[in-house]
Amino acid sequence: MFSRKSTQILEELQQVLKSLDPALQNLDSQKATFEISKHLIAYLASVKDLYDKSSEKKLSQLESKHQEDVANLKHIIKYSELMMETSRDGLWYMEYPKDGNLTPQTPFIWSQKFRQMLGYNDTTDFPNMLGSWSSLLHPEDSGPTLDAFAKSLADTTGKTPYDVTYRLQLKNGEWRWFKALGAIQRDSSGRAELIAGSLTDIHEEMTNKDKLQNITLRFTLSQNMLKTGCGI
Repeated sequence: MFSRKSTQILEELQQVLKSLDPALQNLDSQKATFEISKHLIAYLASVKDLYDKSSEKKLSQLESKHQEDVANLKHIIKYSELMMETSRDGLWYMEYPKDGNLTPQTPFIWSQKFRQMLGYNDTTDFPNMLGSWSSLLHPEDSGPTLDAFAKSLADTTGKTPYDVTYRLQLKNGEWRWFKALGAIQRDSSGRAELIAGSLTDIHEEMTNKDKLQNITLRFTLSQNMLKTGCGI
């Protein structure tokens, strides 16, 4: 019934199992095969049971950790939303593309306050992409602003800050001055991973500054005219 090789294997298994169960000592090959199978099945069943219990425990631990992480994440989101709502500034952030390629369609997250500062409502009229903001830059400010943004991202030393002042066109067509600050998170090699920052309305400050400069200029011209007139 059994080949010589099979018989040899069964005999070897018998010898191994004799030490575990003396009742197998006088069994013939066929009965030994049956008993060996029972032992193997019982062994495998016990191993599976231990594995299942271990897996259930690990699964339970993972589920518990997942629920904890979700709870923490919800807390962070609520906290962040509250900070955004109460902040006077518009907030924004971007995950820097791995290929370093920035286009108007690059995903860019704008806070609701950011949109409102420019006269927009939501993602329908101001989508979460880079072009929503970059397309509103004043022609005179667009080049320098985007260059500053690119240089700050490219500097792996992190010594080139993103700190710029520019004009943006509001939804109603009006031009308004803003100041933008950004901070960059980098990996161990210095490569940018995430950039986040704020937008502050400084229009009144810039307008008053221009007015003061104009007044100073007119005063200086008047003084020069008076001096010139007195010299005649």
